[in-house]
Amino acid sequence: MTISKQLVSSTLPRGVMDATAGLSHEESLRLLQSQPWQVKEPAMNLLQKLVGNVAGDPSNEKFQKLRADNPKLQKCLWSVPGCTNFMLAAGFEWVQMGGPEDKFCVLRSKEHLAKALELVRDFVEAETSKQRRYDRDVRIVLARAEKADINKFKRGRLSPELQRYAQERDSTKVPDNTMHAPIEDPVELTFDLQTLTQVTPMMLSRHAMVGQLRGKTARLMKCSAEQVTLTLVVDSREGMKLRENHRKLGECGFTDGCSVMVSIREADEIYHHIGKQRLFSGSVVTSSLLDTLAADTSWKLTQEVLNAALERNLIVEEQLQQFKRSIHTGEWSKKEVRDQVIALADGDAFQDIIEKYINSESGIYPLVERMNQLDIEVERNRHYAQIIAADNQRGLMMQ
Repeated sequence: MTISKQLVSSTLPRGVMDATAGLSHEESLRLLQSQPWQVKEPAMNLLQKLVGNVAGDPSNEKFQKLRADNPKLQKCLWSVPGCTNFMLAAGFEWVQMGGPEDKFCVLRSKEHLAKALELVRDFVEAETSKQRRYDRDVRIVLARAEKADINKFKRGRLSPELQRYAQERDSTKVPDNTMHAPIEDPVELTFDLQTLTQVTPMMLSRHAMVGQLRGKTARLMKCSAEQVTLTLVVDSREGMKLRENHRKLGECGFTDGCSVMVSIREADEIYHHIGKQRLFSGSVVTSSLLDTLAADTSWKLTQEVLNAALERNLIVEEQLQQFKRSIHTGEWSKKEVRDQVIALADGDAFQDIIEKYINSESGIYPLVERMNQLDIEVERNRHYAQIIAADNQRGLMMQ
């Protein structure tokens, strides 16, 4: 049973009483915009989700009816100024169904859903970008304040004459011919690494390479650089894949306050097996050699799988070349290419090749064992060199 909005509003939970006022979409969002970030963030994201659900599937009754006494909605939506107003402007209406306590916000008109979804998406993007810039500015201010405190402490240890000189130097006016010189872009870039579950602030030089960023991200995520996929997002525009490790961040379009979306590919079998061996090796020499070994072995395995697929008429020459180009450009990893090719065959058509590289006597295990021997030899030579150096030192002292 449906009753009038006036009657429903008289029995709605606290915080929803004033939501029946007829505000437009824009007025509702301005009201929400004035709220603190810790209140606004969950509210606007929930608002975008609810409107997006019903706009994407308007015939789904589950998305058309929202309970007034739902705890999450009460905390993040009904009690936040502007949110309920926006829902009403989008086509929802307060009604009572069943018992006195069964009150719902129900979709009555689909006419304004598309406009509402577009407005709330733009609002979320704009407010999120503004908050990120604010957080970045706060970090910069704190860093400068900390640096100023350090400099102030150092200056306090100078003699009075040197302190006066430092003050005069700092207060010297810049010549007029340099006052209007163009301001160079900062060398250091502050940006956010974003995954599905977390945001990590990061600072790198604009002259750093994409490969350095990929490697640093891999260490943070505790995976291999081969697994890391990076997508640059500037001013909420469509993201750009960062594939070329040799390019500088500044050349790729990085700006202060931008975001880098991070996704992790499935681990390569070769990198996985060799990565386990790295845990038992503390040598800097063998660690870098293991990286090279993993890359070379994975590429050889991929080449053999591609060549076998060509011989077995699973792919044609043009497809083989396209697969190789996709690896060189970073569009696909070597494992992704192998998985696509192997999926074209029935059963374990490539199992013999995989076994050869992973488990057999010609696979990676003998190579890793030789690396272990090299590690032992390096350590033995280092120890021997220390003994010789100590003997030489004693001999020189006795002369």
